[in-house]
Amino acid sequence: MSVRRLLVAAFGLALAAAPAHAQLKGVRFEIATVGDTTIGFRAGTEHWLKAGLRGIAVDPRKRDVLVARLRISKVDRSGNVTAVVTG
Repeated sequence: MSVRRLLVAAFGLALAAAPAHAQLKGVRFEIATVGDTTIGFRAGTEHWLKAGLRGIAVDPRKRDVLVARLRISKVDRSGNVTAVVTG
């Protein structure tokens, strides 16, 4: 697979179980909190986020190089999302 195709896949966040509408656009979230094995961010207007979805973290300063693989563990009522780093 070419590097270009890998970057295109990264923009979709690689959320395997997400609804089709979420897969059609690139969605990015700013990391708000960092723990030993978790990260936290705000869902904002993206209401399709739920526990169990998988995604990736990329570094935009390094041309979106892969930083970590994630699994969402919790989305609270106020839109705070907690994800566990899996790789």
